[in-house]
Amino acid sequence: MLGRGNDLPLRLALVAAFGCVALLAPASGAATCATGAIERVGTENVRLSVELSRGRLIARTAPSDDAPAVRTFGPRTPEGVTRVFLVRQRALAANCAAAWYQVDLPIRPNGMRGWVRAAGLHPYVVHWRLRIELGRRRLIAYESGRERLRLTVAVGRAGTPTPTGSYYVFEALTLTDPRGPYGPGALGLSSFSPVLTGWTRGGPIAIHGTDEASTVGGAVSNGCVRVRNEQMRKLLREVPPGTPVDVVA
Repeated sequence: MLGRGNDLPLRLALVAAFGCVALLAPASGAATCATGAIERVGTENVRLSVELSRGRLIARTAPSDDAPAVRTFGPRTPEGVTRVFLVRQRALAANCAAAWYQVDLPIRPNGMRGWVRAAGLHPYVVHWRLRIELGRRRLIAYESGRERLRLTVAVGRAGTPTPTGSYYVFEALTLTDPRGPYGPGALGLSSFSPVLTGWTRGGPIAIHGTDEASTVGGAVSNGCVRVRNEQMRKLLREVPPGTPVDVVA
């Protein structure tokens, strides 16, 4: 699991973050809800993500076992790290606990979402969010609504643009050779290049370090967002998987 402490702090954080005890399964008879009711989850500055630590998870087009399957996910990404999803909405059970979550999916086409069973998933609160402004070549990181980092970045060139949209960090990778082309590591995003469809895994987009610091500030990449290595180390330390990322022109 992602090291979020014991259950009590998590329960308190969920209540504090969303102002609603219905995020937690109440005691028998304590509350009732309309089965299948849909609620949005999170605020601009406080979001909910879920971790799949074991087994397999089927994402569907609607919160029903009869709905068509979109994709099946295992507990690890192709790089071998824990699978996480950013939650957008939830469907309630009669006791007001979440029965299903609508989550962002790290697959093509960009912006895909699906409904997954809540059972077996581990929820956790995310206080970070990232905003990438392509025209200004900058990344702004917020924690609980406060700006913590403002970085100059490199973005995709005209022929291989960085896709705009709302995504999330679906994995954090620390690399063994910090002097390589990706620096000390990368934050893999749930987005894909609009043109490099033939690349491994369909051309995934990431925020990563670089061994060419002079390129930072330009439109020079194949779609990924490059930052200086010392700043990448800071992002890897602070920004957890499940963090929302908005990429704007």
